[in-house]
Amino acid sequence: MTFACFFLGEYSSIILMCSLFVVLFLGGWLPLIPSIKILYMIPGWIWFSFKIVFIMFFFIWVRATLPRYRFDQLMMLGWTVILPLSFGLLFFTISLLWIYDMHLYVYFMYFVIIIWIIFLLYNYFINLNVSRV
Repeated sequence: MTFACFFLGEYSSIILMCSLFVVLFLGGWLPLIPSIKILYMIPGWIWFSFKIVFIMFFFIWVRATLPRYRFDQLMMLGWTVILPLSFGLLFFTISLLWIYDMHLYVYFMYFVIIIWIIFLLYNYFINLNVSRV
């Protein structure tokens, strides 16, 4: 019984994550292609359910086919791949803002980067004296 409750919790969290993804990134109950007016004849709850089922299929498919990461591998992936990628995207955003003459936003982004670098250096120097087990 505990095994069933565990998987019930797992899949209910998948449904919740997929519904949040649909609301935030796929337009919620609106049709996929808003320029085609005949798609508005389909009710919104059908669009919403279709999008959730599609994202759930993709989510479960990726989860079943790719190997699972251990926690240390996940942390290493985050620090070595995802963090530099996010910095690259941040610099790309800054360059686009600079190209389109939005200097106030560029200064704000530079401020955010400087604060982030100070935070990383502070954490690096604090963790130098901690012994690893």
